[in-house]
Amino acid sequence: MPKVNSLVFRAIFLIPALFTVLGTGNLSADGIDREADFIAGRTLECVKCELANANFKRLKLIGVDLSGANLRGANFHRANLSGANLTGANLRDANLNLVDLRKANLRGADLSQALLYKADLSGADLTGANLTDARLQKSRLSRANLTSAILNRAIAYEARLAGANLTKASLVEINLTRGNLRGADLTGAKISNARLVRANLGRAKLVDAQIRGSDFYFADLSRADLSGSRFSGVRLEGAGLSDTKIDRATVDRSIMPSGKYVKTGTLAKALNRE
Repeated sequence: MPKVNSLVFRAIFLIPALFTVLGTGNLSADGIDREADFIAGRTLECVKCELANANFKRLKLIGVDLSGANLRGANFHRANLSGANLTGANLRDANLNLVDLRKANLRGADLSQALLYKADLSGADLTGANLTDARLQKSRLSRANLTSAILNRAIAYEARLAGANLTKASLVEINLTRGNLRGADLTGAKISNARLVRANLGRAKLVDAQIRGSDFYFADLSRADLSGSRFSGVRLEGAGLSDTKIDRATVDRSIMPSGKYVKTGTLAKALNRE
């Protein structure tokens, strides 16, 4: 009987066996299951992999590439994902509590309903990310890029967003009670029915921001730039507005720091600065 070439033998017998053991979830060109390799720690790259509900608790995943991956419901509790590429990843319902995501790339990622309690996203890129209904209590987002991000109904009390870029972000019904947004850029942001009670917005930039039905009770807006902003149905009672830029800013049906109700007019007039 003629000898069978070893490569042919592998092709005929080993590859079908690999399919049987690992399944056909996401095989590479050479028949290797990328999800299995990633979970086993044999690779740091798993682009567009199917890893829903996977458990990565406390793992060291520095610099991994999970761009476009399905990580819905995955558990990353206390994992280290600093510098990771999670561009366009599906992290809906994921557990990211106490996770290190410093300088991670999360552009366009879906983080809706994700748990991010005390997560560190300092310097992370969240441009266009969806954080609807996310739990961001006491999270760190200092100097993070949240341009055009959606944070509707997010719970972010005591979150740290100092120096963050929130240009054109959507902050509808967000809870930022006692949040630190000092020096943050909220130019053109949509702030509606938001709760910013006792929040620190000192030196923040809210140029041309549309602010409706929101609560800034005893918030610190000292030295903030409110030029061109529109306050409608807003509570500013007790808020600090010393040295604030208010050129072209308008108010209607709002309560001023003194407790005075203003039906309509310029913010400068409402604050007796004209």
